[in-house]
Amino acid sequence: MKKYRIWGSLLLAAFLLAACSAGGQEPKEPSALEKTVLIYATTNPEGIDRENILRFNDSHTGISIEVKDYSQTSSMGKTGWNRLVTDMITGNSPDIIDLGDDLPYRQMALRGYLEDLWPYIENDPDLGREGVMEAPLKAAEVDGKLYTVFESVCINTLVGPERIIGNRTSWSLTDLQSAFAKMPDGAVILEPFYTKEAIFNVIFSMNIDSYVDWSTGQCDFDSRKFRTALEFVNSRPADFDWSDVAAANEAMCQQMDGGLQMLSCPLVANFDSIRLYDKLYDIIFGGGASCVGFPVEDGSVGSSFAISDTRLAMSSTCKDKQAGWEFLRWLLLPLEQRYSSAEEPYVENWAEHVGFPINSGDFLKLKAAAMEDREGELTAYNNFGSISFELLPLAETEYEKFMSFYNSIEKTDLCDRTVYNIVLDSCGPYFAGDKTLDETIGQIQNRVGLYVNEQK
Repeated sequence: MKKYRIWGSLLLAAFLLAACSAGGQEPKEPSALEKTVLIYATTNPEGIDRENILRFNDSHTGISIEVKDYSQTSSMGKTGWNRLVTDMITGNSPDIIDLGDDLPYRQMALRGYLEDLWPYIENDPDLGREGVMEAPLKAAEVDGKLYTVFESVCINTLVGPERIIGNRTSWSLTDLQSAFAKMPDGAVILEPFYTKEAIFNVIFSMNIDSYVDWSTGQCDFDSRKFRTALEFVNSRPADFDWSDVAAANEAMCQQMDGGLQMLSCPLVANFDSIRLYDKLYDIIFGGGASCVGFPVEDGSVGSSFAISDTRLAMSSTCKDKQAGWEFLRWLLLPLEQRYSSAEEPYVENWAEHVGFPINSGDFLKLKAAAMEDREGELTAYNNFGSISFELLPLAETEYEKFMSFYNSIEKTDLCDRTVYNIVLDSCGPYFAGDKTLDETIGQIQNRVGLYVNEQK
């Protein structure tokens, strides 16, 4: 048994908070005499994992990955992703595409610009469906096809005391308001640093595409579901004063200790975070915690997978799809196959990583590490002041409960950032009290509708 100490900070979110076409042939190493050069397109050259690319190039003598930077605007004033899509349309497509946060992933997939990767996974001798965690990959599907792969995910959710909100994984805004009515006078819903824009980002990064039918060009922002979500966002404070973090921390600690906060917005990053917040909520909330997620009106799970920064896709016109898959599968292989024996400590230390791995073998290693009673003291950071307690290893029952929640999640934070930015910009006057909800929704409906139809 180890003793864990929790120190006050604003970092809870870090802890809680086929191969030729559709067939997916088995990958094989190209001949060293036949060098295949694949073009890796990015609109964010500062954000790519160059170390991973170099590691791949060093270990694959027959394949070379070369980065092409699309981040600069052209003389015609097109954005980077506009130029990328133009190249794809005109037959100058790169082979590997770093989707990042700004590329219109869903449209690119529906237009046939991207390769379905499920057949490659299914026919890969080192992977197959059993070699990956399916829930996050299925959540990233477009019309039942998988067009991107990634190394790991965290989970965005809302967590609260089970005695107040019940044991549920979905609720509406009406449900949230009913639960909040059970709280004592002076209570708040969330920490004050989750402002309008912060909550907007979490909610709409996982829901924005649900308001758009990309095949027909129809938008559905004038709906009860969207109105409810926007009203919830607008209930949050506009700003948070970061000038005196210590004072804010103390106030939030007192608020939680006094039972005056109903929810927290964690980013569940690993099994250690699960054990920490379960114990933490037992102490602070006086009972177990429930991952209820954000309010939604369609009955779906209100939590989402937050995908790691590396989100790669293969162009449907990739010059050598076998070689392209060889690179993409690199993200899905066990760490021990990607790192040398000299880097073994890194391989064996998944427990300290941020994010749940997509490789199922590494996922189980992460579980096993969490179930061990490791020696030493872990210092964790949270919003609740200084709390000391003994933390037992992850129990099998806790793991099973988590996996039920994990496998219920059906959304990721992949979304069309242009639509997202249009909606956020249009909401500014509404959040400031200068426009009504109806005026705001009308503007969003018109602006997004124009953009979507331009993309058809």
